[in-house]
Amino acid sequence: MLSPDQHELREYIDFIDLNRQDVIAARKAWDIIRPNINDVLTYFYSSQIMKQTERQFPKFDIPTLISKQITHWDTLFSGGLDEDYVNSIKRIGSAHRRINVSLPYYVISYGVFLNEFERILRFHHKNQSDIVNLMSGLRKFILLDLALACSAERPISTTE
Repeated sequence: MLSPDQHELREYIDFIDLNRQDVIAARKAWDIIRPNINDVLTYFYSSQIMKQTERQFPKFDIPTLISKQITHWDTLFSGGLDEDYVNSIKRIGSAHRRINVSLPYYVISYGVFLNEFERILRFHHKNQSDIVNLMSGLRKFILLDLALACSAERPISTTE
């Protein structure tokens, strides 16, 4: 029997029709993107919205966040969509909610990453069909990740 989180994951996978070809495409795309990911994250964390976030949270440790994000994406794109992954992304989503990260900006951030990932793939692949296939698999994984993060419950505070 599936746990509620596993059931949710299965529903999302079925809804977006994530299949074996998507898994292969996402892994191939990540292999191309991975060597460039520090530049993407540096670009992202230097954006105006992130500068505002740093002012709101002065102890914002960008190098640690970058490291954690890379580790998370390495896990995601390895296809490890298991209970450990779901628990991890739910914790990430809860942490973002706990510190009141704006949901619209959270969603838009994923769009920024998708655009940067596509830019990298276009640089490495000139064949439009290859890019479309790689982006399709990558997009499904990114949106699955976003959906699970957004579905996370806000942690119950002991002070409320």
